[in-house]
Amino acid sequence: MSNFNSGNFKIGPSIVAYKGTLLGGTKGGVKISIDTDTYEVTCDQSYGQPVRKIPLSVKIVITMTMLEVDKGLEQLLSEDKLSNALLGSDLLANGGELLLTPINSNDSTGYRFPNAVLDVNSNVDLFATELHSVTLKFTAEADVNGTFLQKVNVA
Repeated sequence: MSNFNSGNFKIGPSIVAYKGTLLGGTKGGVKISIDTDTYEVTCDQSYGQPVRKIPLSVKIVITMTMLEVDKGLEQLLSEDKLSNALLGSDLLANGGELLLTPINSNDSTGYRFPNAVLDVNSNVDLFATELHSVTLKFTAEADVNGTFLQKVNVA
């Protein structure tokens, strides 16, 4: 048990910045889903069992519920409205840096997605008895250096 470090347990919300704009704090945490597609190489001698597994693509989806509804919605709107100007546009051309910084002072590890693209699918909850919130979803695309995700020290 000498390698046990309770500092490795992370808890708490994050501060979110996108394209240099502070969006505010999350309700709870942030969900990062990493999914890869692979190609399995087989041969007759291996009786159909894979002898190699080659990654072909990586998809990283970052989902968070923001408590600052207006700032979250501003990312989805153009000139204070959501219009059909969005239709047919290249969403990948509008990517930017997404930075997640933990609020917990015991956590000095943040996460940087250098080319995150905002997914226009979102949920806005305007509750009568709870805090209003907006759920934002981003997809991390590789930047010019091939980087999807980077750990950063935020201490």
